[in-house]
Amino acid sequence: MSCAAIPASGGHRTVGEVVATATGSERTHLRHALLGVDVAVVDGHAPARFGAETMKDVAGYDVKRLFIGGRGSFGSLTQLIFKITIDG
Repeated sequence: MSCAAIPASGGHRTVGEVVATATGSERTHLRHALLGVDVAVVDGHAPARFGAETMKDVAGYDVKRLFIGGRGSFGSLTQLIFKITIDG
């Protein structure tokens, strides 16, 4: 299995750090592979989930994309849900 958003080299960052600090082409790959995020939002009242385990088209703003490259400005990433492919 593999995920196009996770770099094959340069493994000194955690997956959360990759998402929080993504720029350029790395950010583009993440936008297409990230299906959902669970976060501890800045106000701290309750955890929140943006996106889900399945891929679907929806009207409106895709809030999970705010967290890609956001460097923790909107909250801390607690769980990430990615689209994966089975190699073979």
